[in-house]
Amino acid sequence: MDFSHISFEEVWKDEATTQRRSQFAKWYAGLFAWFGLNLIISIVLTMKTGPGHIPDYKEWDMSTASES
Repeated sequence: MDFSHISFEEVWKDEATTQRRSQFAKWYAGLFAWFGLNLIISIVLTMKTGPGHIPDYKEWDMSTASES
């Protein structure tokens, strides 16, 4: 496709605005990486955690209709 008619010159005219937007983009990328890493670590730790077990104590036994 021919994209030669699209101009990005307007975007780069103001140097101060470009620098400010660049700094915001770096902060947002850093925050995204931080939260993404925490999410991945949480998912992996959740998958590695055992489901546990039901205790063998009498109080945890379920009563049936025949016991009543």
